[in-house]
Amino acid sequence: MITVGRDLDGATLVVGRAHHQGDLLPAKAKPEHGVAYVAHGGGEHAKHDFE
Repeated sequence: MITVGRDLDGATLVVGRAHHQGDLLPAKAKPEHGVAYVAHGGGEHAKHDFE
């Protein structure tokens, strides 16, 4: 995992990727929360199935 920083809640942020609407997109992941967020269409979308 590549750590890129911490979120406002103190959770570690790492580089991830996840599928959204048929595309594999880069994501910011919070492994300790079991979620990653992809940016698409002007917003962030939570994904629980991510790498």
